[in-house]
Amino acid sequence: MNNTVKYIAPTAPEKSLAELLKVAGENIEQSTQALVGIAAALLEQLKDVQTKAAADNEPASISPLYMTVTQALERYSIGRNTFYQITQLDGCPKLGRIGNKIMIPIAAFDEFFYSLVMEGKADELQ
Repeated sequence: MNNTVKYIAPTAPEKSLAELLKVAGENIEQSTQALVGIAAALLEQLKDVQTKAAADNEPASISPLYMTVTQALERYSIGRNTFYQITQLDGCPKLGRIGNKIMIPIAAFDEFFYSLVMEGKADELQ
């Protein structure tokens, strides 16, 4: 749903449309000044609306679901050979491929890796 309309409608601009209509009958110079005043007030409100909308629509941080092998090596501070030894152990989460990249499910691998550490099996790996 687009909420732009509710924000653009002025609630209290310095010069109102009624004032413009009242002045319009008097002379063109005053009408022009009134119109410029209304336009300036609306522009200021539009800037406020854009600022509020940008703050409201900031994307929430989304955690990735998968990581690459290189990211896993950095995340767990292990070498490539150790990583591949871990992937051969029973219970290791299944790795997937996207193109030529191996993708590792972060949550499942975190749980598996930390269980290795807690059970002392990580020391057996080289």
